[in-house]
Amino acid sequence: MSFRGELLLLDLDSGAVVSALADEREVREVAWRTWREGRVLDLALAPSDDWELDRDAFTLGYDAVVERTDWSVVGESTISGREMDGPLRENAWRGSERAARRGVARLCVRAGAVWSPRRSVGAVEQLRDGRVLAALDGVQLELWRESGERAWAVTDVGAVGGQRIDVGPDEAWAWATESVRRDRPAVPGEGAVRYSLRDGRPLERLDVGFPAIRITRSDGSLALRDASRESVSSQLVLFSPGPGSTEAGRVELSGFELYSLDLSVRHATAFYVVQNEGDRHHPDPWVAVVESDADGQAPAVRSLFRFVWVTDARDVPLYGGPAVELNDATGPAIVHAVTLRGPVPRAFVARRRLHDGSPSWVAPVEHPVAALESDSEQGIVYAGLVSGDVVAFDAGTGYPRWQQRLTVHGHLVVPLSLSCALPGRLLVGTADGRILDCSTTAA
Repeated sequence: MSFRGELLLLDLDSGAVVSALADEREVREVAWRTWREGRVLDLALAPSDDWELDRDAFTLGYDAVVERTDWSVVGESTISGREMDGPLRENAWRGSERAARRGVARLCVRAGAVWSPRRSVGAVEQLRDGRVLAALDGVQLELWRESGERAWAVTDVGAVGGQRIDVGPDEAWAWATESVRRDRPAVPGEGAVRYSLRDGRPLERLDVGFPAIRITRSDGSLALRDASRESVSSQLVLFSPGPGSTEAGRVELSGFELYSLDLSVRHATAFYVVQNEGDRHHPDPWVAVVESDADGQAPAVRSLFRFVWVTDARDVPLYGGPAVELNDATGPAIVHAVTLRGPVPRAFVARRRLHDGSPSWVAPVEHPVAALESDSEQGIVYAGLVSGDVVAFDAGTGYPRWQQRLTVHGHLVVPLSLSCALPGRLLVGTADGRILDCSTTAA
C-alpha cells in the first residue's frame, strides 16, 4: 500500500493552489515554525509504503523541515524527496485530528449550528426512481430520497467508507462491504452484507473466514476473493444470485496484491479477476474471467489479455483500478484507467478489446483517474480525476467531448465516485463528503 497524498499551498490573495511535493506522500501534520516570516514549514510524513514499517506504518512517520525564502513562488512538485527525509517518530496526527474536530464543533455551536463530519464518498449509486445510495467514511450505506432528504443510514463511526455498492437487478437490495477499521484501511473486510433498500435492514451476511474483495456481475451474482497478503495463492468463492445466497463453487487463483490485482469493473457481465501467472519477483498479470459451467462442473479461469502496458520497449505491470465494461457497436471491451509511475507520472484512459486486450483508443489525461462510469445511451465514458476535473470521452473513439472542473461555491471538490443510471444525469461522490447531482446535457 502507498500512503499517497499532497501538500497543497493556497495563495489567499489569488486563490491559486500548488501541489508542492515532488513525490506523492501522505502529510499527517503541518505547521509553520516561523509563520511571521513564512520561511520554515514542519511536516510529519507517512512512510512511502506500509512494507517499510509493517504494522507500525500507521502510527510512525518521518519529520521533515522545509525552508524557503519566498513561499509565494514555490512551484508544482518542487519539494524534493531528499527534503522529505527526516527522523522517525510516533505521529500524533490522530490526536490532532480529534482536536481539530472538537474545535470545529465548538465554532458551529457558537454559530447556532450542529456539525457532523462527512468525507470520502467512495461509492455512489443512482436508482431508476431517482433515489441515491452512498457509502462514505463512517457510513456503510445510506439512502437519499429524490427530495434531498436522507431516508436512513447504516453508520459505523470508526469505519472507512466502502469503495463500491452493488445494487440488485430489482433495486430492492444492495451489497455493501463489511466494516473496515480506519486504523487498518489496507485490510479488506471479511465478507459482504446485503441490505434492504426499503429501510436499511441487513438481510444476510456472507463470511468466508478471510479478508475478501467483492466481485459482482450485473445479474446480481457475487464472488469473494481471498485478499490475505501473505498467501501465494487465493481462493475465489462464488455464490448464487438473489436472496439467500448459497455457495456455487470455488476456484484457486494466484496470491492477491491489493494495488495490482484488484480490478473493479462497473456494469460487468462476468467475474473479472487479475491473475498473476508469474511470481512475485517476475510478475506476469493477466485479466481473466471466472466462468461457471452450466452442468454443475467446477468453475474455470479463462485468461483474456495481459494486464501490462508496453512503454520504452518494456512491459510495465499496471495497478488495478477503476474500469467499466462496454458492449456497443465497436464490440465488447473494458475501459480502464492507467497510471504509469516514474519521474514524470503518466496517466491515461484506455479502451481494450476483450478478446485480446489490444487498445481501440488511448486518451491521455493530466492527472490520475479516481473513478470511471459510462452512459451507454449517450455513448460516453466519464472519468473523474484527482485534480477535481470530470472528462467525458466518446466511448467509440476516445475523443474528449468536454472537460469540467468541479467547484461548489467557488471551492474545488475532488470526485471519488461516479454513477449514471439516468441519461444526461451524473452523480458525483466527492472527497469532502458531498454528493453532487450534475446535468450533463448542457456541458
